[in-house]
Amino acid sequence: MATLARKLRLHDYFALAFGTMIGTGWLVLMDDWLGRGGPLGAILGYAIGGIILLPVGYVYGQWVRRLPDAAGEAAYTAAVFPSIVSYFTGWMMLLAYFIVCPWEAVALGKLAAYVFPSLNSFELYRIADQPVFLPRLALGVVLTIFLGVLNYRGIRLSANFQKLMTSAVLLCFLVVLGISATRGAAANFRPFFSSTPLVSILLTLQIVPYFMTGFESAPKYAEESNPEF
Repeated sequence: MATLARKLRLHDYFALAFGTMIGTGWLVLMDDWLGRGGPLGAILGYAIGGIILLPVGYVYGQWVRRLPDAAGEAAYTAAVFPSIVSYFTGWMMLLAYFIVCPWEAVALGKLAAYVFPSLNSFELYRIADQPVFLPRLALGVVLTIFLGVLNYRGIRLSANFQKLMTSAVLLCFLVVLGISATRGAAANFRPFFSSTPLVSILLTLQIVPYFMTGFESAPKYAEESNPEF
């Protein structure tokens, strides 16, 4: 009978949670955030959204200590509510992840096309007047299969891959930050808001809960923690 590896420690959980929150979607939609709120409006919108979500993160932290179960939200609701609540909670989380996984695959293809414009060739069809290109679609499918196989092989291999990718993303952030600090211009921040300050913040704030999800992924592999963790 298969048993859990139970090898995850703090740096593994940080990499896995960080990777699920700071994904390719952030890079693809950053121009949308700036269009909604402007530089300062987007910053304030995400800062306020982060503060609002702190109680939610705190509750997750308390539950994962009390009930380290891979079922996550379904297990938590089953502990305090009738079974029907847990049933629908499980379905809602499953459907939410069904939306996120294809989106990340599509986002990677779009991001890669910025670096390799040749990927924007061989248009297959259009959805909402947006073209779907064969190379980008193939890249997304290959990525999805690769991640599926990686997770099937076990949590240790998946965690190592996530740590590698997280380290690469953080390194890129530092490089971009350094280049921006030395070669950027403060004039590029203007206009600070896309509209009035309040409207700009609210336009950003309405999408913050979706893009700040990811911390709830940690409970999904709580059972894989090292016995001494």
